[in-house]
Amino acid sequence: MANLFLIPILAKKEWPWGFILFVPIVGMVFYFIWQWKIYELRKYPGWLALIPLGVFIPFLGMLLGLGHLIVLGFVAWMDK
Repeated sequence: MANLFLIPILAKKEWPWGFILFVPIVGMVFYFIWQWKIYELRKYPGWLALIPLGVFIPFLGMLLGLGHLIVLGFVAWMDK
C-alpha cells in the first residue's frame, strides 16, 4: 500500500495525492497521468504509459501486459 504513495512523489507531486488512487475511476486517470509524467522525467516517451490500456484488447492483451512489465523494468533501471 505504501508504494502507491511513491507514484505521485516520482511525478513531482506531494505524497497526500496518493490518496486519490483509492477513488476508482479518478484514481486510474491520475495513475496514467502520473506515469506519463514519470516516463518523461526519465527521458522516455510518455505514450508508453498507455500500454496497460491494451490489456482490454482480446488477443493482444497478454502480450501488452508483458510488454508493460518490460517497459517498467527499463524505465526503473536504465538511465537514458
